Amino acid sequence: MKGSEKMAEEKVQKQQQAVKPKNKGKTVDKWKKKSWYTIFAPLEFERKEIGETVAEKPEMLIGRTVTITGRELANQAKKNHFTLKFRVKEVAANKAFTELFQK
Repeated sequence: MKGSEKMAEEKVQKQQQAVKPKNKGKTVDKWKKKSWYTIFAPLEFERKEIGETVAEKPEMLIGRTVTITGRELANQAKKNHFTLKFRVKEVAANKAFTELFQK
């Protein structure tokens, strides 16, 4: 009987351990660490603002791509039939500068 009692005690201890929360520390809101960055088109497109994005560090923006239509860039409805893809190549302060990107 002693062996079965010992096994029963171990089982109860394991169940109690499973019930306890593992992390009682404060949860950190990841959004509070992030900053907003404005994305600009290259000089060929007069450095127009083409969007905004969020990132924790400026280095995390390098290489991100943004796809927009000609209508959004030129503000003309007739140019809605083509899309342009830009890739972030440089970040300064809260501004991200892009280059035209082709596959």
